[in-house]
Parts: sequence; C-alpha cells; structure tokens
Amino acid sequence: MNPYLEPILQAATEASHVQLNEQKLIEVARMWSKDDLKIPDWRAPVFPEADDETFIDFLGVGNAINFCFTDPVTKQKYATEYLGTQWSGAFGMWAALKRALEEGIELLNPLYLEDLGENEAGYIFRGSPPLPMLGHRVACLQTAGIAMRYYFGGSYSMFFRGCKFRAFDDGKGIVEKLAEHDPFWWDASPHKPTQTLLQFHKRANLFPMMYQGRALASGGKLRPIIDAEDITPPADYELPKALRHLGILVYGADLALAVDSGQLIPEDSEWEQEIRAQTVRAMLKLCEVLGKPIAAVDYQVWSSGKQSSLPHHLTRTIAY
Repeated sequence: MNPYLEPILQAATEASHVQLNEQKLIEVARMWSKDDLKIPDWRAPVFPEADDETFIDFLGVGNAINFCFTDPVTKQKYATEYLGTQWSGAFGMWAALKRALEEGIELLNPLYLEDLGENEAGYIFRGSPPLPMLGHRVACLQTAGIAMRYYFGGSYSMFFRGCKFRAFDDGKGIVEKLAEHDPFWWDASPHKPTQTLLQFHKRANLFPMMYQGRALASGGKLRPIIDAEDITPPADYELPKALRHLGILVYGADLALAVDSGQLIPEDSEWEQEIRAQTVRAMLKLCEVLGKPIAAVDYQVWSSGKQSSLPHHLTRTIAY
C-alpha cells in the first residue's frame, strides 16, 4: 500500500493557486474512453531490445538522472543525435545512454558509475543544446553506483528481485528503498499549510512504472510489478502542462502569468507544491473514471501535452 498519497491529496484539496476542474476531467475521460489506451512497452530504439536484466539496469541508471531537460535560464531543451535521428528531452537522455552502451562504456557497472567524472559525462551526453545540470547528474550517477553496491545487491535488477517486485511493502518496496538508501532519489517537500511532508518521489515511482510496461509486453520473460496500481502518478513538468492544456488544471492568474512568462518557480514553494499535488490528484481521478492503470493514463496525458504550445513551469530541481 502506498504510504505517501494521503498528504499529497490533502494538499491538493486545500490548494488555492491550482484548481481541479472535475467537469472538464470527466469530459476528457469520456472522449478518451472511446480509445484503446495502451501501456507503453518502451521498445523505441533508445531502449535495450531484450526483455532481460539489462533493461531493468538501464531503466534504473536513466531514471537516476531523469530530470530537468529544459535549461531554466536559456529555455532550450537538450537534444542529441542517435541512429541518424535527433532525440530531445528525456528521450535524448535515453538515446545518449543507449549510444554509450553501444560504444562499450560500462554505464551499468556500479564501479564505473562511482568513478564517473564530468568530462566523461560530457562525452556521453554530448548534444546541442547541451544537457543542463550536468554536474548534478554526475553526482547522482556516482551515488547510484554506491547505493547499488551497498544497498541494492549490486544492480537494479537484483534490487527488484530483493524487493519481490513490489513498489511498496511496509518500507521494503522499490519506491520506499530507493528513497531511503539513495539521497538523490529522495523527492519530498515540507508543506506548511497542512504541516505534512509531501513525498512525491517522482523518479522512484516512474522507474517501476516504466518497467511494468515492458514486463507486461515481455511474454512472461520479465516479472510484472505486483502492486503497480499503487504507484504515485509522476508529478513533473509535462503532466501538469498537459492537464492545463486539456482544461483539467486551472492556474490562478498570478501563477499562470509566472508560468507563461518563463519565471522560475522556486522548488518547495507553495506554487510548485500545488502544481505537483493537484497533478497527482487529477491523474488518480482520471485513472478512476477511465478504469485504466496509471501507466496507460500517464502516457496518454504525456502525449497530449506534446500537442500543446503552452509552456511548462520551470523549477531548478533534480526531483523531476
């Protein structure tokens, strides 16, 4: 059972800057109910082809640095070339990792990650525009290597086995142990109005959610997450942008102006907390109305956001 949801939903219910338009949510859900919302299997060229432990380890390394692909200052999004195609944003990061593996770089080896330097990382993630916050990502990967060796059984695939393929398990699940044993996976924000800690743990939830898509499409080669229905919807940049585009999230005038003008929204600010908390609430409500799992609804909303010209909010953070 997910121990983190109740405070997030309470904060969303009491929000004053970001409102949930439930009528619009129901309208969108009715429209989508006519479609076959599928869980993505993550078989794009930027991911390993085989349904094996390499895929799990690759997802773990990538999600350790799956944050902030748009430079908050220049407003430019990271892009790189792989297989003759320009890949941008998160897919650019996945492309860079896949390219590095094919070049013989041992990115899935925790000992290699522990010793990773910024020059080496600059080569791995070469691209134009460049990858923002490179130094932060190097620190994340170094710490991931240490955590893998000392807490996760030597690899993320062994870690999943040790957690018995549960996202939550009274402190012993994948999401819980990632947040506990690797400080760079920790993603929580003290919420003054409710005097609670909002534990979003976006990347820690995204990791098993992405894995679930491939596991379900693997023909039994990969074991599915047992409690995938308890995963917290990722609270990031793209989902609130998409939900706002759809009319499901409504920003107050001051927040809307700040987001639309590219103003930095401070991490742990009331604005940022409400955007993230209301996103979680809206996504769970969509899952409920549609009767679909979070992995399918997440991909549908994320894809809808790609059609929007609205900007997403900008926060300098490693959380998402």
